[in-house]
Parts: sequence; structure tokens; C-alpha cells
Amino acid sequence: MSIYPLTIFYDGDCPVCAVEINMLRRRCTDGSLRFEDIRAAHFDPAALNVSIDTLDARIHAQRADGVMIEGPEVFALAYRAVGLDMLARLITWPPLAPLTHWLYSRFARHRHRLGRCVGPLLAWRARRQRARNLAMCSEHCAPPPPQRGEEQP
Repeated sequence: MSIYPLTIFYDGDCPVCAVEINMLRRRCTDGSLRFEDIRAAHFDPAALNVSIDTLDARIHAQRADGVMIEGPEVFALAYRAVGLDMLARLITWPPLAPLTHWLYSRFARHRHRLGRCVGPLLAWRARRQRARNLAMCSEHCAPPPPQRGEEQP
């Protein structure tokens, strides 16, 4: 059973989701995680035999062996991949797992509304962090990927 690389399908239009995905991207240095924005023009959900509505309702990922997973299990595997083992264990710990699933289902259902409320704050924080990262990065760093709406150099 091969889990990694794990391809995570996320909503690039969701500010709350973007914060989590950006954190995972920063922490993933070994290629164990791949990211697919379901809102990108090139994305085709038919290749996965799943609808865009299904992918939009909950976070999904595809393991290296082709098995699709969803919800908190995606986060647990992603956190393990980036060295956040304690957080992964907490999510999957049997006494907390039902609560984790319940909380995630509520979040997933209301994430767009939540994003509208906290999105501007998250965008400001992301811009500030990006500027800080650029200032700290020496010339041996690879340039950061362009953000939505930015042109590539």
C-alpha cells in the first residue's frame, strides 16, 4: 500500500483552505504532497471519476496507489508527511475521531461563509507572511510560486 505522494484536491477560491494548503506547501520539502486546485482552469474531475460538487463538498486526496480518501483522513496523512505527527495522531485518536469528523463536516459546509468573514484578514496575513519570507530568503532560495492574480516574471 503506497500512500505517498499524496495528491490533495483543494478549493483555491477558499481563503481558509488556502492558509492550510500554503502551510503544507511550505513544510513539504520532499515531494510527498502534491496539490491540485479544483478551481484551476486545467483541472478535470472526470479523470478521477468524481464530480466537482463532490470534491467541493469535502477535501479529497488520492494516494499513490490510486485510492481516494476524504475529510480528516486527508489532513492526518498530510500532517504526517510534513512532520506534524502529534497533530495527525490527535485527529485520528479514537476518543477524538468522532468529534474531529463532526467538526470538519460543519466547517466544510460553512467554509465559504467563514471565508467571506475572515478572508480579508487571512489575505492580509498571507501577504504579510509572504513579504517576510521574501525578505528573509537569500539568493539561493527558489522564487515563490505566483499567487492568484499575479503574473509570472
